[in-house]
This record gives sequence, C-alpha cells and structure tokens, in this order.
Amino acid sequence: MAKRPSRRLPRAERASGIPLGLKIVGAVVGALIGMHFYLMHQINQFADSLVRTAEMVSNASHRGGYYTWDGNLGIRRLRFESPDGGALFTAAEIELDTPGWWWVLQLANPLESRTDRLRRAFSAFGGSEGRSDLLPATDQLYVRLRGLELEVNTLLPTGLPDISFASAAPFETAGCSNVRYFVPLNLERDLGLAYSRTDLSLGYRTAGPDRVVVDMDLNAPGSMSTRFEMDWRSSRPNHFLDSSDANDRPLTMRWILEDQGFIGARNRWCAQQADIDADEFQRRHITTVRRLLEVFGVQLSPESEAVYSGFAAKGGKLTLELTLPAPADAKQFAAYSAAERWAAMDPKIWHNNEPRSSFSVDLVRARPLPKAYGGSVYDLLARQEDNAAAAAGFSPIASIGAQLSHLSQPPSAAAGPPAAAEASEKPKPFAARPPPPKPTPIALDSASLIAAIGERVAVETIDGRSRIGVLTEVDPKVLTIQMNVSGGKASLNFTRSRIRAVTANPDGR
Repeated sequence: MAKRPSRRLPRAERASGIPLGLKIVGAVVGALIGMHFYLMHQINQFADSLVRTAEMVSNASHRGGYYTWDGNLGIRRLRFESPDGGALFTAAEIELDTPGWWWVLQLANPLESRTDRLRRAFSAFGGSEGRSDLLPATDQLYVRLRGLELEVNTLLPTGLPDISFASAAPFETAGCSNVRYFVPLNLERDLGLAYSRTDLSLGYRTAGPDRVVVDMDLNAPGSMSTRFEMDWRSSRPNHFLDSSDANDRPLTMRWILEDQGFIGARNRWCAQQADIDADEFQRRHITTVRRLLEVFGVQLSPESEAVYSGFAAKGGKLTLELTLPAPADAKQFAAYSAAERWAAMDPKIWHNNEPRSSFSVDLVRARPLPKAYGGSVYDLLARQEDNAAAAAGFSPIASIGAQLSHLSQPPSAAAGPPAAAEASEKPKPFAARPPPPKPTPIALDSASLIAAIGERVAVETIDGRSRIGVLTEVDPKVLTIQMNVSGGKASLNFTRSRIRAVTANPDGR
C-alpha cells in the first residue's frame, strides 16, 4: 500500500526585536538607576549648601550622602569646628527617619519644577487659604544624629559650669574630685561602661486623632538616656509641622532620665578616687548639685531633693512633669511672679514607680561660679574658695544668648567708634567673655597634674617638641592628652620621664 506523501508546514517567522518582558525589566532597572543618582544629587546638594553656610563662621565638612533600603536619607561625617579649635560638632551620621519610599518620592518629586517648589513654599509661609503643605502627611518624623560629639565649653559665658554630652547625664561629675566632665575615654576605661557612642534624636509622633508628642532624646547606650517630651494638641497631627491652627498648643512637658549603668559606675569610681565610702560621696554629690542649681537661681525643697537623691544613689528612672496653662489664662498668667508661674504649672516629680510628689523649688538670685578655679566644682567648695556672690541681673540663658549673638555678629573693622552722647545714653554692652587666661605652668608632680585633668594643656618633651590637647589621664609613668585631628580625635601618650614642662591655657586659649 503506497504511503501518502507528507508535506512539512513552513516554520512561522520568529518575532524580531527585544522581548516585552526584557523591555519591562530594563525600564524598571533604568528608572531605579535614575532615581538613585537623583536622590544622591539632592542629598549631596543639601549637604553642600549646609556646609557652605556654616563655613562663614566655622570649618565645615561632610563625607557625602546616603539612603537606606527602607527610605531613610542621611549625611555621613558632618563636622563643624570653630576656627580656633575650641568648639566642635561632629556626627558620624545624620539621618532623616522617614515613613517610607512613598513619602520620599512625594518630598523629592522629580516632576516638580523649581518654580513650582518656590511657589508652594511661599504659599505655605504666606498663610493663604488653600495653601499647599511643604511636607507630605506622616504619623511620625525624626532626625537622628548618631555618634554625636559636641564641645561647647569655650563658648559658654563665665559663671556657668563645664558640660559634656558624652554620658548624657546631668550633674555627671558632681561630688567627684579633679574632674569637671567625662570624655568617652573616661566612660570606657575608668568607669568600665560598655560605651560606644552618643546619639541624639528629635522629632514627633502622633498619639491620637488630635495629639502629637514632640520629643528629643540624648542617649548614650550603656550610660544614660535623657529625654524631653512635650504633648501637643493639634488639629492636623499628620501635618504637624505645617499646621498653623491657632488652637494648636502644648499641654504637658516631661523630662525623663533613665539610668543604664552610669549612676553606679560613677558613684563607685569617684568614691574610690577620693578614698571615701558611698554615703560620703552621696553627701558630696548633693552638696555640689545644690551649688550648681544656684548658678541658675534654683533651690530644691527638702522633699524634691530627697526624690532626686534616691535616683542619684540607686539609678532607675526619674521623671519631672509640668502642665502648661491654657491660653485663655495668658494675661493672668503673665501677671504672676516667677514663683507663682512655677506653681501654676503644677510640677510633679517621681522616681521609678513611686507616688508622684510636688516638685517644689525656691527661685533665688542666680549665683555664678567664680571666673577661674582649679579642679572640680566640689574641689572649689572643699577648699572654701567659693567666694562668688549672687549677681544682680545675672541670667544664664541671657548670657548664652549674648555670647551667641557676639559670635554671629563680629564687629566691623570699618565701623567707627560710637558718639560720646550715644555711648552715655546706652547701657554698657554685655561682656560675653573675660580676657583669656594667661598660660600657667603646671608642676610635674602627680597631684598637680591630676588637678589639671580636663584642662587644655601644652606638653613639651625633652627633645623640644610640644603638643596641645585636653589632659585626660595621669598615671605614675604615663600622661595622656586628647587631640583634635582630621576626622575626629586621638589620644597621645607621653612617658613622664621625658616631659620637660606642662602648661595650662597655652597661647592664652
């Protein structure tokens, strides 16, 4: 039987060009690459403008921007330093903690022209009806500064105590001898804390349909956390920063201290250094805190002091809360004296879960610290050299404001002297700082060197070389200073047998 011949069908022509799926993948990859470069350009442009502005009064730098997988935007190693090196601000990372990528895309809309942005900004600041918001809606928004280093003691007016932000603890060295504040090296080596860095976060979060909590948290993990909170009533919680409703107002303020190991380590180390027991150090601490509060014109009542004393001895959590008066009572509130205003805010204080008690204080005339003294504030009291009297009209806040104003508005060389008549009518301007102290040689014995810990010194060795830094540690055979170097700080050790001289306040600074 003959086979029927079979005919092969012609092969269908293959479609030419790139497959649709590959086109989609390529478009998505291209869009992501474009968005990456656009975001990096916007972040770096903002960082550059911030640095250029700061360079008018300081040395400023940064190491570029970044973003995270969940939509946070940040700047690495932002640094501001005063021309003389006395004041410093450094953050390893400054990060805007956003709600996510959709919020970021609305904020940095690549389809919006610069003209549209300016028009929207002026509309928002103009307060016109139907204005656009500057920021997209969000339930929370925070700026987080990680690895914060802040040195401002050279900017503080005379009469205020030295401060440090490393431990995140108020009154950190009160009662201690030969130390005015702790640096990270002290926290790790001397106190034995698991300290790594100090972080600062500030922002807000919604807490209800008409409630917002604004908070600022200075946190040193392994040491202490200091947090300020303020409860607000807001008609637009999701647009809190853009809201201009006259009915928005703060309701309560809280100051919360949470110990993470610093209290016990500080009490133990300072007692060992002075060769005293825990009870004696507690007495010294409270005595010094009383003197420090007098600088700000405040004296604690015995009941309030007892609550704080429990926290200073055992750690835990200390909370201070104020209730702000309603706007309807603004005129009446303005007529109150300072003591009546304080009482009207119904201040409360409590330790851990203990019952709340009234936080009573006496407002007295501010009593600044002496212009120059050696050692710590407790050493000043122990030597009975605290001869500073209460200064009429002295205000720590006003003094700081005058100092900042003096720095931001340097006198013009071209400006001539004021007229005699005008000078006689106007009060004498506030002297922001006294004349710089003269360089003072320090004896090379251990007691004299230990008393100078925390001071800026110049160390000269037998080979004629000299190094300037902050004296941080004195051992029987080694002396250590901390120096400012490019990108941060470094510790430098000197063998004491090779030291020729140590001078405090080198170059009058």
